[in-house]
Amino acid sequence: MKGLLAIILALAALTGKCQLGWEDFYSEKDFRTMLQQAKTPAERIYALGFLGRKGLSKDSIMREIYSVADKANDGKLRASALWWDAQLHDDDTTRMNKLFQFAIQQKFISFQIAADLLLADYYIHQSIEQSIFYGKSADSL
Repeated sequence: MKGLLAIILALAALTGKCQLGWEDFYSEKDFRTMLQQAKTPAERIYALGFLGRKGLSKDSIMREIYSVADKANDGKLRASALWWDAQLHDDDTTRMNKLFQFAIQQKFISFQIAADLLLADYYIHQSIEQSIFYGKSADSL
């Protein structure tokens, strides 16, 4: 019985890891189709965000995302727009902090967590890059 449980847990862990980066396997055309088929503002923001990850002009994509969120006048969509902004500009902690502050103000716990994770990821990678640049080992961090 313990062996079966271990196998199930191992498969669940592998399934979770396989979900990361799935959008890399789809083309820009696929995301444009997703955008055309979007029925709700949330679906539209989602599709636009993935188009932005495909290397299109991040500024024009973000203008469109914010336009959709503002038109819907929904706090969660505004938080989603801020999340995409922080995600697409992953080297800009100001955008991450805007998301964090908005999430605190609106009491959106999931977006607070998302902002924390974005900031943690940024600072961890920056710390590693600095240690490599200055010749320190990763163990001394």
